[in-house]
Amino acid sequence: MKLRTHYLALVVAAGLGLQGCGDLLDENADTDTLIPEQSEPEVDRPSPPSDAYVIKTNATEIFDASGKAILLRGINLQYGDSPSTRINSIEPLAQTGSNVVRLQLRENTTAAELRAALDKIVDAGLIAMPMLWEEEGKITCTETDTYLMQYLDELWLGEWLEVLVDAKYQPHLMINIANEWGPMNVWNAASFGYSGYIDTYKSIIREFREVGFKVPLVIDAPHCGQDFNAFLGGRGQELLVADVESNLVLSVHAYGSGWNSSSKIITAADGLAKTGVPFIVGEFGGSFAFGDASIDHLDVMKKSIGDNALVFDFPWTGDTDKVAYLHTFAEPLNLTGSSVTANVYIPEKYINDGKLTAQLYLKDAGGRFASFGTELANDKDLRANAWTRLNYRIDSASDMEGFVTDGFELDNVASLGIEFFANGKPASINAQIKLDNVMIETGGATPPMYLADFNSDANGWSTSWGNTNTTQASGALNLDHDWLNNGDFAIAIGGGNVNLDVSQPLTLTAKVFIPQSYETETGFGLKFFLQYGDSWGGWTDTGGTSFDNLTFGDWNEITFANVDLSAVDVLQRFGVQFYGATSAHTDPLLVDEVVVTGADGGGSAAMVALVGSDFSAGNDGWGTEYGISDVTASVANETLALTINWPDTAEKATYISPVAEGVVNAVGKTVKASFKMPDDYIDNGNMGIQIYLRDVNGVPAYINWEGVWAFTRGDFTHISYAITDDYNYGWADAGFDPTQINRIGVEFTPNGKPAEINGAIEIGQLLIEGEGSGELETIFEMNFDQAADADAWVFDYADGGFNQTVLDTAKNYGFGVVPFGWLAWSWYGNGEQTKALDMSNTEDAYDLNERGTEIVDSEHGVKATAVPAGFAP
Repeated sequence: MKLRTHYLALVVAAGLGLQGCGDLLDENADTDTLIPEQSEPEVDRPSPPSDAYVIKTNATEIFDASGKAILLRGINLQYGDSPSTRINSIEPLAQTGSNVVRLQLRENTTAAELRAALDKIVDAGLIAMPMLWEEEGKITCTETDTYLMQYLDELWLGEWLEVLVDAKYQPHLMINIANEWGPMNVWNAASFGYSGYIDTYKSIIREFREVGFKVPLVIDAPHCGQDFNAFLGGRGQELLVADVESNLVLSVHAYGSGWNSSSKIITAADGLAKTGVPFIVGEFGGSFAFGDASIDHLDVMKKSIGDNALVFDFPWTGDTDKVAYLHTFAEPLNLTGSSVTANVYIPEKYINDGKLTAQLYLKDAGGRFASFGTELANDKDLRANAWTRLNYRIDSASDMEGFVTDGFELDNVASLGIEFFANGKPASINAQIKLDNVMIETGGATPPMYLADFNSDANGWSTSWGNTNTTQASGALNLDHDWLNNGDFAIAIGGGNVNLDVSQPLTLTAKVFIPQSYETETGFGLKFFLQYGDSWGGWTDTGGTSFDNLTFGDWNEITFANVDLSAVDVLQRFGVQFYGATSAHTDPLLVDEVVVTGADGGGSAAMVALVGSDFSAGNDGWGTEYGISDVTASVANETLALTINWPDTAEKATYISPVAEGVVNAVGKTVKASFKMPDDYIDNGNMGIQIYLRDVNGVPAYINWEGVWAFTRGDFTHISYAITDDYNYGWADAGFDPTQINRIGVEFTPNGKPAEINGAIEIGQLLIEGEGSGELETIFEMNFDQAADADAWVFDYADGGFNQTVLDTAKNYGFGVVPFGWLAWSWYGNGEQTKALDMSNTEDAYDLNERGTEIVDSEHGVKATAVPAGFAP
């Protein structure tokens, strides 16, 4: 970075350079030219009154002039671009309920124009944050300090000074010195690349204080305001130490790839909260103004509310340390058919080490233990600097994947706990771990009487007879059978593992993949059978399938409904028999699921769209995400039609669902889509489509690329993908979690397709399909919105160097995300390329557009979260 060289340094350098060169001086000169002439004394500058009430700060909060803590909620006004007209924006801007306006000033803004705007802001009862904005190369996104120092002398401490020191403005005033000035492309908290930036601001802070200003000075982050790392590594404190008033606010601007996911917002907020200097988001983008680099402004607003959490700050002593805390319910709960969820925040240093584990566990009323299994700090199970949502479904104790004490009673659970284990992690790796949003829900689809899903193992099933090779792989049983030499065969499980209630008619279902080669095997079929009785003498079966009802080369859901099994007393064996094939077959039969449901329909919920839509109810909330924004969408006859205005042969277009109300585990689910492509797209053949999923942290995975040349002409082409644990995505970003999906979209890649090929693309469905959950009942919920929630979690056990005494202060009640202030960009006046960032349709009236309505009226918007500022005790 190029910085101003101070006058004193030049004098010293000159003296050293000429030392011993006395013969160069003119003996007859009246003046020694190395000694500068005495300058005229500097004229006293005006100063604000020393006893004025001002806005103040501490390590994490801003206090208005009345002494009340306040979260800034406001709007940027591009006043300096057109002072004569934008002054009329202040009154409607105040009608939004904002408590602050960030007032853009330009190099040609006069003192009179500044005073006029400040008078309007004061009359409206708002905080004023004047900010100097000039184009790149002067101030914004600029590294050199030439203009910064020039404007400091000529404007802030020159032309504008007499206005800014006026007593009536002091309780309202925060001075934002320079918009987005500082080094570019550092983005590394450990770098020395910020040193010149910090030194320059330290000098500027001192100059403002020497004049007598006590109001907060607001310091924008470098790299166009986005690089919050500049304030980390002790640099925020370095700025604060340079301020005799200790009254600074750090400001970051939420644009670009450093801010475009929930985890990135949390990472920035978490780091800034630890600087010991309060911070705000002085600008944010969103509204798809920057294509794929756009941030989610609604998510920034939601995060700014802040959130309390249970905070663990463990005094790690060694690599075998283990600790657990638990919460005891008011009375034991029946957790059969329930879901347990919790959010866990793990700092990045644990992820980099990769050894720490966490696990949720239950204890029944008898003290017996059952664990859900360990989650590893590997940026997949547990994510870095992000909230990971742990989600477990329990239909029976066999669903507990960790250690389970014999006799554990799932219907009599007394407490829920969480354990952390160093697992080889060195004691030097130490940072706060957080727990939040613990919930237990029950209900939804009635759990099936019996379910074997074969997702992780064979679930106890094996070959019963027929010398078949039965293995588990890719979420299914693989049945490799030699029909020529062994005839019919069966797979089965011991009856003691099934526990059927045969007092009611039962429905038995199996999902079976039958290879295409079986299509000539007219005698082929399958049936369920049950062997029972103390001496194994009883036998009953469902009867076989009809060959005509089987589909070859695809999955079949084979169901035998309302089967009377009342004769079965002691069930010894439950299985599926395959019969009737007479030829050799190299491809195995696959069994994906075996389900038994009762008369109540347990496990037989209808298949619904868990994420995405079939557009039967319109396309509310759907929209473009990145790439081409000029996309026209309409819905008719339960079909979405997209007309894309292609600007060239390379730029992509996207369309994506709104964020789902819940989080979906896509593993074991099916992604379905239907597309009807215009003939000219198919004739050209270049374009491809790719369906993609986004998890709760915004991380994407793209499924297989499909060329439109292969699509059906004049009709819908139906696409489906069965997502498995080891699904081979076309592309998945690091950290993608298929168990935490809340959005689905489609990307269209022209791949050289001429821009004039642009007919309407029809979409019949784009969704993740699964069983409808029905109504869920929340039987336990803890969001840590009061300190008593944290107190209710108590020490349970420890190992290694930990014990209850060592851990006495390890558990605390604190912030999951520290609340912070924000100012949206901007009221009115953006250029054509960023017009989407305007909040108002008109300059001088309260006429909010879609973005303005979201920022002002939404759940976490201005009106819901802003409180008026006070200006005197």
